[in-house]
Amino acid sequence: MTNKKENSLIAYNAVIQIIGRIFFLALSLVNVKLITNYLLPSGFGEYATVLTFTGFFTVLIDLGLFHVAIREISKARERAQEILSNVLTIRLLSAVLATLLVIFLGYALPQYRPIGTGILVGALAMFVYFVTNILDVVFHVNLKMQYIAVAELVSKISTLIAVYVAIVLDWGLVGIIGAILFGSVVAVLPRVIIARRFIQLKLAFDPKICVWLLKLALPLGLVFILNNIYFKIDSQMLYLLSTTRDAGLYGIAYRLLETTLFISAFVVAAITPSLSRTIGSNTKVAQNLVSRAFEILLAAGLLLFVSLSIFAKPIIVFISDTSYIEGARAVPMLAAVVALMYVNGLFGQILIAADRRKILVTFSIILVLFNIGLNLILIPRYGFIGAAWSTLISELGVLIFNLIVTSKIMPLKLNMRTILVILLATTLSTLIFISLDGLFNWLIVLILGFIFYLGILWQFKFLNLSMMKEIIRKE
Repeated sequence: MTNKKENSLIAYNAVIQIIGRIFFLALSLVNVKLITNYLLPSGFGEYATVLTFTGFFTVLIDLGLFHVAIREISKARERAQEILSNVLTIRLLSAVLATLLVIFLGYALPQYRPIGTGILVGALAMFVYFVTNILDVVFHVNLKMQYIAVAELVSKISTLIAVYVAIVLDWGLVGIIGAILFGSVVAVLPRVIIARRFIQLKLAFDPKICVWLLKLALPLGLVFILNNIYFKIDSQMLYLLSTTRDAGLYGIAYRLLETTLFISAFVVAAITPSLSRTIGSNTKVAQNLVSRAFEILLAAGLLLFVSLSIFAKPIIVFISDTSYIEGARAVPMLAAVVALMYVNGLFGQILIAADRRKILVTFSIILVLFNIGLNLILIPRYGFIGAAWSTLISELGVLIFNLIVTSKIMPLKLNMRTILVILLATTLSTLIFISLDGLFNWLIVLILGFIFYLGILWQFKFLNLSMMKEIIRKE
């Protein structure tokens, strides 16, 4: 494949990912609106608990194999069949074990027995999704991301239809979780049919290859496991230490902010190939990449923090209903968490590119223990607000750690003029939000503020067409 053709494919796939994520976001928000209105805060708390409980075990299924498979097949295309066949076998075995463990714990632990059937159905949905989504490795390697978008689109639409049917027929929590299972099952067929165009789908077990793959994957898998615990433990502790209502109020606020994380993921993914190549050989180029990405993530994070904090109540009501409005109290803290996650994701990628995985694992263990301890102190006293503060304090700790460690690898060089432009745009947009709030519909004010913010960045040459083309090209 020529460089020109490959670059065109990369750019095309980047655009497909952006469009797909925006469209899937819209479908997800409609889905959340239906579910929150049907289940109400306490029921939505049980729903969120089921998803986060099963979500704890998803990394036990993957073990980091997805990323390792992409990397190794990309390096040796001639070994694609044997690598994928062995990965499929490992994934199937790990999925069976993880699913059985989830179902057992759902019924064995007294606190989860009231939602045990929901956990059972959720575990089956997890099994179906993760056994088939390993086929996405084929699409990544062949730069055919549009096929992943097709499978996800089929799944999202099927789930949305099934959720609507479950609500009309009043099937309750189990029916809603069953809709997710239905969407996962429907998506199996397009994934399998399309994947077979590129590779034979068969199981293989070569002990040497399996051991080799696991040795490569497990260090990364351990980091994923710890990060997964960190991101999901607060919801579980709310369910166990507070009320299902608190879990529901926190769940809707957290779900709102989760939908914005794709921005950070896209920017970090865009610089990762170049960063991996230059971090050890050309520090100046790597510094420029990181500095530019940091500025973009800072600009996006500050805008999200300000807009979500000011319009927390109408946005929460928009994606749910008035019974969830109390959950808006957690939005400013969680919006700050998202802004921190944006830059922390970048710093984390620097550590991975510099092969500092040992210190990442050590810090991840400390972070998880610290976060659990903080939740044990704050949740019994302050409920979901305590969980939000715990997450914010923990994420600030991550930022401090990242700044200290990455400064030893590659000091961050900031353009103070650019930082001042971002702060100016943030301040003026905040004034627009505050001054126009109440005079016009909140959505109109929000859009006007966004346009004004982007206009300032464009006027001061922070945003330009060449920069956006470069990001898409690198992605």
